[in-house]
Amino acid sequence: MRVVKTRLWPPIARSAMAPAAWFFALVWVAAVAMLVVRGYTDRAEGAPVILVPLLFFCWLTALLTDDPPEAELPPGTRPRVWMQVAAVIAIAAGIEVAVFAGALPFGIPAWIGVPVLELVIPLVVLLVLGARLRELGFGPGHHVGRVLLLWCAPQLLNVLISGGGAHPLQLLLHFIRNGLQNGPVEEFLFRGALQTRLTLLLGAGWGLVLSAVTFGLWHTGANVRIETHGDVISAACVGVISQAPFGLAFGLILLRTRNLLAGSVFHMLVDLP
Repeated sequence: MRVVKTRLWPPIARSAMAPAAWFFALVWVAAVAMLVVRGYTDRAEGAPVILVPLLFFCWLTALLTDDPPEAELPPGTRPRVWMQVAAVIAIAAGIEVAVFAGALPFGIPAWIGVPVLELVIPLVVLLVLGARLRELGFGPGHHVGRVLLLWCAPQLLNVLISGGGAHPLQLLLHFIRNGLQNGPVEEFLFRGALQTRLTLLLGAGWGLVLSAVTFGLWHTGANVRIETHGDVISAACVGVISQAPFGLAFGLILLRTRNLLAGSVFHMLVDLP
């Protein structure tokens, strides 16, 4: 029994004591409270339904994998990494402006424009600014198979059960579409590009939390149209309680597997209808 306790408790204890975890909790509670004040009680009441299962699977992921090595920042490179962070945020902000405008620039089709804007351009910019492919989530994986099974098997089962009778071919086409417009490209932009840079500068905990919150707020434009119909503040809060917890999950998957594959596949499944 003592061995089991020793094995099960450390991931919870480390997270509970981390300042970054407390920051996320405060932001999440504030978003829930703001939604209640602004009349979106149903969205606020559903917030724990999203967060708690994801935290449970994060805990299981920590049990199934080893702690990642500490990120090392070579001397004299901190200003360059901050430049990389600024470049990624500027690109993400530009994309969000386009979302608010309702279209990608120059009328580019989404299946072309999204990969270019969210993967190709930031990847080229980061490489020019001195980043390496291996440190951007393209290195060798670590326990990728078991993490894929842990996260993707329940989600795939959920899709098949709650898919409304969708034809398997239709689900496959949606899955492929998500590969071009959601999963891998967003995983690179927010985890491979942003989270890894923040981790070098601020440590794994803050890198994970800040990239997750940014990911949630980045969905404000979409939430304005779909969820809150013009209420920007409430849309941002919906991003914090809905998309940011998934950002935590995707980010932890990157931390524990050391590459983008498992998180990208899970992301593609999450976005299935």
